[in-house]
Amino acid sequence: MPRETRDLNATGIVLAAGRGVRMGGADPKQFRAVNGKEMFRHSVECLLRHPRIRDVILVVPAEWLPRALAMMNGSDSARIRMVAGKETRQGSSQAGVAAVATGTTHVLIHDAARPRINIPLLDRILDALSRNDAVVPAIAVTDTLVRMEQKGNVASFPDRSMFRRIQTPQGFRLEIIREAHERAMRDPTVMATDDAGLVHHFHLARVFLVNGDIHNVKITNAEDLEVYGKSR
Repeated sequence: MPRETRDLNATGIVLAAGRGVRMGGADPKQFRAVNGKEMFRHSVECLLRHPRIRDVILVVPAEWLPRALAMMNGSDSARIRMVAGKETRQGSSQAGVAAVATGTTHVLIHDAARPRINIPLLDRILDALSRNDAVVPAIAVTDTLVRMEQKGNVASFPDRSMFRRIQTPQGFRLEIIREAHERAMRDPTVMATDDAGLVHHFHLARVFLVNGDIHNVKITNAEDLEVYGKSR
């Protein structure tokens, strides 16, 4: 039976435990200032503004817990909980899922390196979660794709209309993503680049796509950070 959207008790999980080695510099990229505030705060504060998200779990490196708490000073701290992340994204996501409060029915798992989420995007994900167990925002591929041979030559030109670039936040019914992480913990050979990949790998639910946002870019290197800062 599909659930009514108003019955969702959703928690946002922001993953900010990465080391950001490709960005360079002394501090992880998610703690650098972007338009006057730390990168991760853009996502946390957007999630807190949404009327259908009751709280946010922020996952950070263990040694950054005190500093991250200080950085959130002035925000709705009563609705924010912080947990220590792990060495991998998958491990950090599992830690965030394990920390959700009793009564949570759904989670939205988001990478702090995508600071440009917005309320309409969250609406699309939450609306779709009323009818689906796993929801991922995606955008069309506009560049021509090639499949490469080992020697570096082009092997084929796939039809790009059948491909999408997926983003975060990714939404899940709590029991589904919790089961995915529990299975992955029992099988160390399973390493997915995102949470939807785990759900798909274990055939726990069909992953439904909604329209993403072309501005919801992932900040990976210093050039990305410069472009984001200028275009905001």
